[in-house]
Amino acid sequence: MRCDQKSHSPAANAQNIVPKIIALLLIVVGAGLFWHGFQVRDSLKGKAQQVSSDIQKSWSGDAKITDATWFMVGGGVLIFVGAAAVVRK
Repeated sequence: MRCDQKSHSPAANAQNIVPKIIALLLIVVGAGLFWHGFQVRDSLKGKAQQVSSDIQKSWSGDAKITDATWFMVGGGVLIFVGAAAVVRK
């Protein structure tokens, strides 16, 4: 076997597939978090947090980041990391 040829053993295939499965799980969990954040944003709790953030911003000038925003940002980060891991060789 030449040095530049890849091994086709079952162990080598398992080592290649595990990172891809983890990356796909990151994408699925990220999409779930993003969707949950989207749902929270449109709920009564989300609307109340947005009003609270707006009041705080008008009072002190500092805006509070809502839970929905954190869920959506966290989900987006997981989707990005999972997608980067999928396309990485």
